[in-house]
Amino acid sequence: MTAAIRIDEQGRLDALYRYEVLDHAPAAEFEGVIDLVKSIFGVPKAAITLIDHDRQWFLTRRGIPDTETTRGRALCDYTIRGASVLRIEDLARDLRYQAHPITTEGVIRAYMGAPLTTPSGYNIGAVCVVDTKPRSFSDADAAVLMNFARLIVSQLELQVIANRDSLTGAVTRRRFRQAMTDELTRARGSGAPVALIAFDLDRFKAINDTHGHAAGDAVLSGAVAAAGSVLRDEDVIGRMGGEEFAILLRQAPPTEALAVAERVRAAIGAMTLPDYPALRVTASFGVVPLAPGIADIDDWIRRADALLYEAKAGGRDRCVTAAA
Repeated sequence: MTAAIRIDEQGRLDALYRYEVLDHAPAAEFEGVIDLVKSIFGVPKAAITLIDHDRQWFLTRRGIPDTETTRGRALCDYTIRGASVLRIEDLARDLRYQAHPITTEGVIRAYMGAPLTTPSGYNIGAVCVVDTKPRSFSDADAAVLMNFARLIVSQLELQVIANRDSLTGAVTRRRFRQAMTDELTRARGSGAPVALIAFDLDRFKAINDTHGHAAGDAVLSGAVAAAGSVLRDEDVIGRMGGEEFAILLRQAPPTEALAVAERVRAAIGAMTLPDYPALRVTASFGVVPLAPGIADIDDWIRRADALLYEAKAGGRDRCVTAAA
């Protein structure tokens, strides 16, 4: 008996975006898995696919030139509609798919795909094998591919754990720098506005010294939660070290970036910690929109840090920004 699959599309997309892998280079683990899948089944094409709202993106692929396709061209879009392995022995003879664009092109004849089902019950994509000639896939073949699908989801879950700070839930410094690198490349190609916010909790050492490290941990976690309450889903908050954090704002012009920093500042200033109701916390912020003169992510970070310290020198609990 197959498990029930959750089918609400927004929930499915949220489950996909939680892994933060779209448009990123695949980890070595996934490259190894797809090589093994292709070898075991002896097929010319194999892939791990992720189904976004309007596209199929290949986390990794073999024998397939494209990095993504439209969702309407994706056989894996059929795979994610069920809980079991989808087997198509001959697309040209299967009445369900005779009108499908892939079928009419005549390049693909056989397909088998296993859904990537998250622990929350959403199918976010598939691992699939493709042949250019008709072939049958046995129950044993389907079971092997399903085991690979489970392995891939387990690896995605491990990446989430590795990319998140265990105390606050913010992304790690390493993961944040990678996000900055990706966004810098993307923004320079498209001209999209993007900004970096650096912030530091004011007088944090005094909080630890006066109230203890448990209070300090509560402050750190509370500050990230407060920031998250006013950020958009596409924004990224990272813990850069100790009480130092940074926020990457995508599609944010300079005036909006400063407004976001002010909202985060106010949210942290207004937060209440259940175990320390009398404790009040403030933070200082440096805001730097991406500009042509910024050489690389380290230069970008240095500029944001300089403005952060300017905010501290000016009295703390304030935001200082740079002109774009």
